[in-house]
Amino acid sequence: METLTPREQAVDLHRQGLGNREISRRLGRGSSTIAYWINQDSKEKQKAASNRRYHSLDQEQRQHRYESNRKLELAKYGLTPEMYEELLAHQGGSCAICKNACTTGKKLAVDHCHDTGRVRGLLCASCNTQLGFIEKYRKDQKPWDSYLSV
Repeated sequence: METLTPREQAVDLHRQGLGNREISRRLGRGSSTIAYWINQDSKEKQKAASNRRYHSLDQEQRQHRYESNRKLELAKYGLTPEMYEELLAHQGGSCAICKNACTTGKKLAVDHCHDTGRVRGLLCASCNTQLGFIEKYRKDQKPWDSYLSV
């Protein structure tokens, strides 16, 4: 006979209709722990259902979903997919900083000024991440400088 972990027992008791306090009392665990386990179980089920729905789509439907999501993402920066492609062509199909094509196989990230919202260019994942660190450093250099001066 298979023994259930405390988390599995909590989820099973919850499915039987018991409340978190009663489950907590029976298992000798805190009610916040029980609530966390049940919430995680719910999230895992939602993700699994979403994955099943996605994998039930044919290639054309997946492509349509990708393009719809891409349009929404670009719209945050005031861009259309056509404008993105024009900017990419203007940059020679590569990162505006390192001039390399994105090695992850993903689209280049839209770099923008967080103060004005103005689009500066398209960056590979590496440059985009590094730029984030540089901008953070420029805003408050003291902790960095005091650490590096040791």
